[in-house]
Amino acid sequence: MFTIDMEKGFKVSFIVNITLAVLLIVMTILYFTKGVKKEVQNPGIQDMLIENYEIDFNPERYAYLVEVNNDVDYLDITIVPYEKGASVSVKGNEKFKEGYNQIVIEVQDTSTTPKYYYIDVIKAKVEENNSTDDVNNVQK
Repeated sequence: MFTIDMEKGFKVSFIVNITLAVLLIVMTILYFTKGVKKEVQNPGIQDMLIENYEIDFNPERYAYLVEVNNDVDYLDITIVPYEKGASVSVKGNEKFKEGYNQIVIEVQDTSTTPKYYYIDVIKAKVEENNSTDDVNNVQK
């Protein structure tokens, strides 16, 4: 037969309860100091403006279409990234040819993989002027 020493049993129970209380306090402190992880807002571009063109920008939309006159060679684009100091590169925004052109905007911030935005640019064709007066003037 075995006997229980009430004094030792009380000490063990007291130590276990104190340990659990300290653990609960530490977990509560960590929860409130670190907080609940919030979902990251859409990293990438917060706002984009193209001078003289309305594109109705939405951060969740990654492709846009702009039609330009035949005398436009580039677009004046203002880009506002979500993260201050994010790296933004713009490719294809020069010397537009007639017809289809594409501008690719890459945004790299510290929290995610790069985001890409595309602006499809349709440049109007140059109208040829074939009046009969011009032909007659050349022949004379």
